[in-house]
Amino acid sequence: MSSEIKTTYYDNGQIKQRRSNKKDEFWFSNGQLSGESHLTEFGRYINEWYESGQRKSESFYPTPLHEKMKQSPHEYHYTWYEDGEKHREYLYNNINIYWHKNGQKKYESVSTEGCVVETRWYENGTKEELKKTCENELDFLNETFHSNGKILSRSIKVAKNPNPGSWQKIEIQTEWWDADGNRTNGPVRLNIDIRDTMDGKSRAGY
Repeated sequence: MSSEIKTTYYDNGQIKQRRSNKKDEFWFSNGQLSGESHLTEFGRYINEWYESGQRKSESFYPTPLHEKMKQSPHEYHYTWYEDGEKHREYLYNNINIYWHKNGQKKYESVSTEGCVVETRWYENGTKEELKKTCENELDFLNETFHSNGKILSRSIKVAKNPNPGSWQKIEIQTEWWDADGNRTNGPVRLNIDIRDTMDGKSRAGY
């Protein structure tokens, strides 16, 4: 494979791009490196910078051959705001986090043992939403919160028949509260027949 390097320039003579089979580099017109990408046996690494020189992102994309190999690096992404504060952190199939510009955590998704727990926060740091879903149909929780931290709503799943056999009825119960902690509605109940759902004939009602 040819290792020829191709270079392009800005009108001021500054290098704009330098590309080859294994590595690509990019610059701003002021001479600051804006991005680079290099290929290894495991995959491609990509880095980006703001024009100020502050790191913008760092990522790795594995090749299909190594994507599922435990001994090789897995996909990841990190990004930063221009002032240096974290913006995002993603680790393959496990953790995904975003931050507000003020440094407060904004969103987090964590996957473990067949369950995904998602959490959102307001910019002031109080929790906005908590959601848990699992492979187990009944292991479900969804809560939302007012900006003062008090609960706004809660939804859970409950089994309606103790001996379901080949089918099961599930009830989703939802309640609501105002910002002072007073219940405003609920529980509202939605019944679902899982047998009919699996057959593509979903039947649900209040």
